[in-house]
Amino acid sequence: MSTTKSRLRADRKPALEKSGHGTIRRQVLRLIRDVLGDTAVEETVRSGLLQHLAEHPGDPELALLVHLSDWQDREDQTLLDHFARRPE
Repeated sequence: MSTTKSRLRADRKPALEKSGHGTIRRQVLRLIRDVLGDTAVEETVRSGLLQHLAEHPGDPELALLVHLSDWQDREDQTLLDHFARRPE
C-alpha cells in the first residue's frame, strides 16, 4: 500500500465520525451505483472501482477515495509526460 493510501486510511476515520457517517455512506453508495450502472462510463473505470471495492470490503468510502486518488495520479502522470515531450 502506498504512503498516500496509508495516510488516507489513517486520516479518514476521525472525519467520518465527526460528520454524518450515514449520510456520507448513502451518498458514496449512490455514486458507486451510478458509476457502475452507467454504460457510458469506460469499462476501465468500472472495473477499477470494482477492484477497489473488493480490496476494501465493507468500506466503500475508502474504496471510492482510493479509486479517485488512482485516477488523479494517472492524470498527473499524463500531464507530466505531455510537458516532458514538449520542445523548448
